[in-house]
Amino acid sequence: MMLLSVANMRSILFIIPALFCVMCASGLQGAVTVGWTGEFLTYFHDVSGTVTIQDSNTIAFENFNYDDLGNPPAVYFYLTDDLGDVESGFILGTLLTGTVYNDDNFTLDLAAGKSLSDFSAISVWCEDFNVDFGSTEFAVPEPSTALLFASAGVFSLFRRRKKCR
Repeated sequence: MMLLSVANMRSILFIIPALFCVMCASGLQGAVTVGWTGEFLTYFHDVSGTVTIQDSNTIAFENFNYDDLGNPPAVYFYLTDDLGDVESGFILGTLLTGTVYNDDNFTLDLAAGKSLSDFSAISVWCEDFNVDFGSTEFAVPEPSTALLFASAGVFSLFRRRKKCR
């Protein structure tokens, strides 16, 4: 059995978070993954809130707002891979018209045979007028401050301590 020296442990503890950051910043850009989030940009009807990918088929909405003023026709959540071409996307859930959302929290599931890895964004889309009321692209969440502090604490355990004389 091989024992790791303090120097080797320090190297390993530095490399693991660095590899994680490289993976997040490179190859995963094309595929949406669990935990990715988005904050709606508001264009019309006070659309706002946060969406989070819970698994390959479920999106969680937090503090979602939509005022439904003027009773606009045919408004849906649309999943898309291109916010410049939302109308070619996929409808998620039921018709939003007739429902007011005020800081609501809920989840929506994709239909069988679909996966969130096929989409990179979501829009509150008015079909009749081809208008985006609010949208967001899914992105890797920012690392938490707690994780950063925890990493710093682990590194400090392996620093050489000066002896008091």
